[in-house]
Amino acid sequence: RKTVRDSFNMPREDFVLLDRLKDLAKQAGRPAKKSELIRAGLHALSALDAAALVQALQTLPAVATGRPKRAPDA
Repeated sequence: RKTVRDSFNMPREDFVLLDRLKDLAKQAGRPAKKSELIRAGLHALSALDAAALVQALQTLPAVATGRPKRAPDA
């Protein structure tokens, strides 16, 4: 399988959640990488119908998109 590299922004709380899920998986005897957790989440979301997906999306806070602006050279 070919992989695709990408980058995105997430609130700090979501990174904390990823760390908690990594710890939980490790305690269960199945260590997981961040990318595995994100992929597992995508597969779980794909099992939802449209209404349930929209409901899940509505629980998320909005985040700024794009890259932060560079500070002007001093």
